[in-house]
Amino acid sequence: MHSRDPSSPSAIPLPPIDEEDISNAAPRFSPTVPPRAWNRPAHKVFGLGQPPRLNFEGSPPAYSQFDSTEALGPHGEKLSDWGWSLDYGVNTTTREDPTSLKCSALINISNRSSNSSGNSSGGASGSLGGGPTNPASNTTFPAGSYSIETYLDTVSTNCTSNSAAWTCFPYVTYDLSPSQSAATFDWIISPVEGSSDYTVSSTQNPFSLVFTNASLSLMDVGTDQEHYYFQIDMQKPVVPAVALTNSNAAGTCYFNQTTFQASLYTKLEKTYPAMGTSNANTTEAFSPWPYAVKIEQVSAAGPATPTCLDTSGNSLGDFSVPDTANMCECLYLNTRT
Repeated sequence: MHSRDPSSPSAIPLPPIDEEDISNAAPRFSPTVPPRAWNRPAHKVFGLGQPPRLNFEGSPPAYSQFDSTEALGPHGEKLSDWGWSLDYGVNTTTREDPTSLKCSALINISNRSSNSSGNSSGGASGSLGGGPTNPASNTTFPAGSYSIETYLDTVSTNCTSNSAAWTCFPYVTYDLSPSQSAATFDWIISPVEGSSDYTVSSTQNPFSLVFTNASLSLMDVGTDQEHYYFQIDMQKPVVPAVALTNSNAAGTCYFNQTTFQASLYTKLEKTYPAMGTSNANTTEAFSPWPYAVKIEQVSAAGPATPTCLDTSGNSLGDFSVPDTANMCECLYLNTRT
């Protein structure tokens, strides 16, 4: 018995074992490629991809109306028997099949899409384009946004010893100049929620009149003089156009007990401005007030009325009068012309 030494020079190497019983030295060839079928689709021959499923020259299939009473669930049961909620897509039963939940989501999307394409209700149908939004739109008269066109009728300075201390915009009365006496008040009348009452608010104006949600009271109901009335107490600052003292110091006079009041008539006709001669820059958001108005700014005489100070806060002097019956007034009308 002898052994074979692989390191011996006379040793012959053994060929590798081929599992397919073919010698490693035998030539190997690629398998034969079968011929392409003669009826192979063109998009596969030229690598064009899958053709579209729908013909662009035709119309899509018609939509069908979803009927929950006829729709079937994954196990053949009717969805109407499951207690489906079409508004939220929620299965109100305890059964929660994943396939059914997918169906529920599709129903919910369909309903929301149809709702968004319809007309909405409950919105502010009175919103106006081209200007500020009217917060009192879609309501009944007198609610709304109004440009109240008036003229300066009367200026009275009896509450002060210096007539320059009290002024009224636009500083010219109708008797002196009908065109230069025009004054427009832009006000917003809003209904009080849960009641039949109304409030009125001012907008930016050159009168130094700022008020918000002043209560309106209906007066003389049922008569020709029926009107909405409001009154507020305020401080009226006036910057005199001329110096009040020999020092020529600039200053401001404050009338601390000023009353601002207005009557907005609901039947009495207005006569100003004349037809076709409106002075107001009216827009769709602010329509003209349709009736007569009477707007007053009044200050009674009294101690320290007015209080006039220079730019440093120092007093410019005493310009009051002792008779408290004397009044300062700015009167605005849109009648008697």
